[in-house]
Amino acid sequence: TFHTQPLYGSPTTPLPVRMRISSSGYVTKPQQPAFGVHSGSAFFTHGSDTGTINVTTLSTVLFDKTSSYDTGTNIYTAPVTGLYFMSFMFDYKCTSGYLNVRLAKAVGNGSFALYGKMKSGPPQQSSTYSNAQAIIGIMELDKGDRVRPQVEVNYSGNQLVNCHWSGYLLG
Repeated sequence: TFHTQPLYGSPTTPLPVRMRISSSGYVTKPQQPAFGVHSGSAFFTHGSDTGTINVTTLSTVLFDKTSSYDTGTNIYTAPVTGLYFMSFMFDYKCTSGYLNVRLAKAVGNGSFALYGKMKSGPPQQSSTYSNAQAIIGIMELDKGDRVRPQVEVNYSGNQLVNCHWSGYLLG
C-alpha cells in the first residue's frame, strides 16, 4: 500500500519526500542517489607520466543528489548498496602509443582496479580531437565502494577533453 499523506491528520514535522507518484502516473524519487559532473573547458593531460593515471579534471558538478562526489579527488562513493548505471563520455587526442580510458572500482578503502570490461580504447595516432567515445554500463557497488575514471597510457602527449561522467542508482 502506498500513501501520499498520513492516514489521519497531517504531520507536525514534514518528512522529506521519498517517492512521489503523480496523477498521470509519473514516479519520482528525489532522494535517489544520482550525480553528473564534467570537465568544463579543462584538458586532461598526463604530460610525460605513463602507466595508470587518475583523471583529475571533473570538477564542475551539475548535480549530486546525495553529496557523494568529491571534486577534490574526482571520486564517487556509493552512499547505499545497489546496482548503479554509469556513463563516462569524452573527446580525446592520442598522438602516440595507446590511450585506454576506464572506470575503476575500489572496494571500500582498497585499491582501484578495472571493473569488468568498463573501458574504451580509442584509435591510436590521432593528432586531432576525435569525439563520441563512451563507457556505459552497470556497476554493482556496496555502500562505501568508490569509483573513479582513469587512463592507461604508454607515451606522452595524449589528452582528454569535454569529459562528462554521470551515474545513478538503479535499485
